[in-house]
Amino acid sequence: MIEHAHGLLDALLAELDDAEEAAVVFDPRELKAERRRLGLTTQQYGLLLGASAASVSNWERGKTQPRATALAAWSKVRGIGKREALRRMELLEG
Repeated sequence: MIEHAHGLLDALLAELDDAEEAAVVFDPRELKAERRRLGLTTQQYGLLLGASAASVSNWERGKTQPRATALAAWSKVRGIGKREALRRMELLEG
């Protein structure tokens, strides 16, 4: 399951070009608002980002910042709808 999730995450990250990746600006409030908008737990949101629930929680509280790979993944899931988020989670879990 984890190998499959990493493969899908790698595929999502491959879609980013260098300009998009460099343009990602992290804001803990935006991360939390996006997760809540989707109605996801920190564990579920972490799955989409390739991170743990603890990491997502730390990011949202401003205790730590995501690494470049997690920022790139976040840039790809920002703005997706609830249905798309659930579909992606099913693929990652599946």
